[in-house]
Amino acid sequence: VQLFRKDPAMVLQELLQSLAGAGLKESDEAELAKTLRFTKSKTALLAAITETGGRWSTAQATRALSDLADTALEAGLNFLLRAAARRGKLIMDESEAGAANCALAIFALGKHGGQELNYSSDIDIVAFFDPRANVLKEPDDASKFYSRLVQSLAALMEKRSEYGYVFR
Repeated sequence: VQLFRKDPAMVLQELLQSLAGAGLKESDEAELAKTLRFTKSKTALLAAITETGGRWSTAQATRALSDLADTALEAGLNFLLRAAARRGKLIMDESEAGAANCALAIFALGKHGGQELNYSSDIDIVAFFDPRANVLKEPDDASKFYSRLVQSLAALMEKRSEYGYVFR
């Protein structure tokens, strides 16, 4: 119903902002997982309705789905880093922990990197970390920490629940 009253681009921005906020505020993984899945469903519906209704081009629809993937990954990473800070793994506290300052860079490949995701696309990412960055309380554990972090992020995206999955 909202789609017919608002500009679809505005609706998309509201969905993505809400998801980003959940990654910064949520402390329960099950709730974040639910938010991720509901936001994906809403975004896919928005893209489908606006594309088939002629309000968006296919390129705009695939860009929206790609923007969702970017935001979902960042929200998940923010959540996981805040949890790591709570467990004392980072030199910063929970309020400072986040994707922007964790010494980890995630790059989207394939359709995701080209902003061409469709409704059933997998996402392919590659992650790099700076082992010399002053982020971890135990810098010698950088490989192990970042490997587990990326594995946890992938699990958050692909684990199936009663609400579906986010991305494979």
